[in-house]
Amino acid sequence: MNKIDITPRLEAKIQDELQIVVIDNFYDAAIAGDACPWLGKLFRFKVNSYLASYPYGMLPFGAADLVGTHWFLCRKTRGTRVDDLEPIMGIKMIDSGRTKTFRIPFPAFGYVSDPELEAHRHAIEHELEKAHEEGHALGYVGSWAMDAKVREDEVLSKICKKMTSSFISQWICTFNIQSMVSFANLRFHVEKFHTYLGLVRLVDRCGDHLTDFKMNVAFDQPYRATVFYRKNHTKEALQDMYDMQNSALWESRIIIASEQSPLYVKESSERAA
Repeated sequence: MNKIDITPRLEAKIQDELQIVVIDNFYDAAIAGDACPWLGKLFRFKVNSYLASYPYGMLPFGAADLVGTHWFLCRKTRGTRVDDLEPIMGIKMIDSGRTKTFRIPFPAFGYVSDPELEAHRHAIEHELEKAHEEGHALGYVGSWAMDAKVREDEVLSKICKKMTSSFISQWICTFNIQSMVSFANLRFHVEKFHTYLGLVRLVDRCGDHLTDFKMNVAFDQPYRATVFYRKNHTKEALQDMYDMQNSALWESRIIIASEQSPLYVKESSERAA
């Protein structure tokens, strides 16, 4: 992925037309009421985006979506109320601490459930064990979706990729993620984006790269298992985050989270500074 520089003119256009929305844990945030209207909007956006790239039947939503952290880039149709915002890009993050709290499986296992992927399951289990021994949770990033029309717009598509990099890096820093796993769709060359962020191929306990595989739940599209360690966080991805943090777009972000959320605490301290 090539670096994209945001010119002042483009920055003004982005600020006028786009909006960042972050929702952490629908389960908790729904108590405040602000999150509920977003649940249907998120589901509709994910289904429509996936139908443009996958056969009918690919489910982009599960239990982890109800308790994970969602980052959106939205297009403003009028203002900044929920009815005025249409997601054009979104991605979900969650960690093993959150899945343990809610007694749901770590989502990565759901993608490698076929019998022939035993080595992949063992590798993820090993990463979970390492994270536990080191005193931190293991993260997972997935469900990256982009509006089909946005993919056709070269500039907006690059902006969405830069913002995805920024969102992931911001989540890593805010939630203190030391390691995470993910899967790269080889059909869309997502492995190049993973390399840009600092993810590498996941290995088995002998240190050998896991084989690429056809993911059953993704209708046999080709995937590669990847892993991220904080020490490998690239300067390019971090710079994307710094660029976002210094933008008017980030300053006007909408955060929907409970008071227990790391995002809420981070948001409050930043606003007070």
